Amino acid sequence: MSDNPNAEIIAIGTEILLGEITDTNSVFMARQLRDIGVNVFFMTTVGDNLQRIADAIDLALERAEIVITCGGLGPTVDDMTRQAVAQATDRPLEFHQPLYVQGALSATSDFVVAGLPAGPLPQIFTKARYSSGPTAFAALDAPAMTSFPDSIPTLYALFDWQRIAPGTPWTVRWLVDGQAFFEATYPWVTVETGANFLMSVDAPPDGSYELQALVNNLQVLEMTATVGIGQLPIDRFAEIEGAVFGGRVLDAATQLGIPSVTIILISEDYSASDFEWKQEQVSALATTDRNGDFQFDRPLSFDTPYSVVIEAEGYLPLAADGFEFGSDERIADIQIELVRG
Repeated sequence: MSDNPNAEIIAIGTEILLGEITDTNSVFMARQLRDIGVNVFFMTTVGDNLQRIADAIDLALERAEIVITCGGLGPTVDDMTRQAVAQATDRPLEFHQPLYVQGALSATSDFVVAGLPAGPLPQIFTKARYSSGPTAFAALDAPAMTSFPDSIPTLYALFDWQRIAPGTPWTVRWLVDGQAFFEATYPWVTVETGANFLMSVDAPPDGSYELQALVNNLQVLEMTATVGIGQLPIDRFAEIEGAVFGGRVLDAATQLGIPSVTIILISEDYSASDFEWKQEQVSALATTDRNGDFQFDRPLSFDTPYSVVIEAEGYLPLAADGFEFGSDERIADIQIELVRG
């Protein structure tokens, strides 16, 4: 008897039953499932009727370990698949970060559930404000401001957060006078809901500063403040150089790209064996896309030794110390293979 799991594919759409379109989705998925060792014993077609869809799902759950629906699922208010699944499994529907783009619901499989519904965008970060002070503790109690005198020791950005699960990738981006000078993506490493998350810029020169935060490539926070006259006298970032580091992470057995792999460059004060997911140990971080591709958001310094840790669920981790980029290596594109374990 095979130990491989059993799946059933349910294609939803009256137009399929009427012969108006051909169900190529189910055929494609059946082949993909076959190639990874999943048995497909049943393929069902059902029309756009809530009760019949729920009945088909209920029957499929009795005879298959995996049930996949296609055809009816979409970002429209008349889609009945969600309600049918809820009815068949006797579970209530729950909000999972709907994103309205130009008035239409946009939904993809890459969504990270975070925040609370609050109009067109999810409400993840709230009570955003800037302050300044001699220490971070002093900044917590300092009044919120949007305009600061020149020569302040540190510019602090603070905000509260809600319903962002630990491990959720998020991106922070700092800009001055509209020019990005720092951008990095990290996994969320604190509690799901809390207050007074604090970030800072030490000894900021005159300029208009903006902090942006993104979750799933959606900008969910934007806050601005002015220091001094609000304009940098020169472009102090024009001379920044370094190597652009990117590549692809593959499954060693299948040679297919692996999504959601975390590649961590470790600060020069630490080695790969020291790494413990502490903020001060992270120099830069990248996450692979659905094709396994990645690229770090900022150039890496030439002739500087880096350590790297690569982690992916279901795979053996990789770690290495002491690699660096010469001044003639302005673009580094590498292929990394991971072994399941």
